[in-house]
Amino acid sequence: MDFVTIMLSLLIGGLTGFFSGFLGVGGGFILVPLLIFINVPAHYAIGGSLAYIVFVGIFGAIQHHHRHKDCDFKIVLPMILGGIVTAQFGSIATLFFKAEDLGIMLAVILMCASIIMVVSKNRTELDGEGVVGSVGYSRNIPMAVFIGLVVGLISGFFGVGGGFILIPMMTTLLKMPIRTAVGTSLLAVAGFAVSGTIGHLMLDHIDPYFVGLLVIGGIIASPLGVMATEKVSSKHLREIFAVVLILFAIKLLIPS
Repeated sequence: MDFVTIMLSLLIGGLTGFFSGFLGVGGGFILVPLLIFINVPAHYAIGGSLAYIVFVGIFGAIQHHHRHKDCDFKIVLPMILGGIVTAQFGSIATLFFKAEDLGIMLAVILMCASIIMVVSKNRTELDGEGVVGSVGYSRNIPMAVFIGLVVGLISGFFGVGGGFILIPMMTTLLKMPIRTAVGTSLLAVAGFAVSGTIGHLMLDHIDPYFVGLLVIGGIIASPLGVMATEKVSSKHLREIFAVVLILFAIKLLIPS
């Protein structure tokens, strides 16, 4: 592995890690398109992304909860239990699709998630504890399991943590405050990614040396993203999240 490849890997991992900490996502929806852009085969980009999310997602969740105390553990555990089951099915399903088709489907999912994020009403402001500050927010465990099943499948299939769809679902279906959703999402996506990573390891879709460089960059930059959330309002956080989703969806569709 030459110097340019090493530096590029650290840079891509760092960029993804920053947005992971800032938006409360695993970062796969950023990492997979970037890896495909530098000519990493789609199936390897998906597998490597999931392995990256396991480490950076957990690290980001620890950082977020330490600074903001905004991870709702009573909701995240049922989500993870649902998601780890379907993530396995998602990873296996990638074998039946071409790389080009995976890119197009991921772009459609990103567009849908951005629309949900824009139209869902931001009714809340965070309370002191950062967990139950929203009008109508309740810990609906069956709904949390359902969300985990859906997002886990998407995670394993597309190589993403699923935060980009998990956050809109939590804020819309559970009425969870956006900042609580950000902190909770980081831990949830790491849990989903563990299952998907195992599946892709069995399919030999992961290069440990390449993933290691991505993770190093992500762990360095993730705390910067967490600190940046303190400077941005909930409303602006939603808007930034939606815009980033749209931009990456367009980038995926352009080569097609």
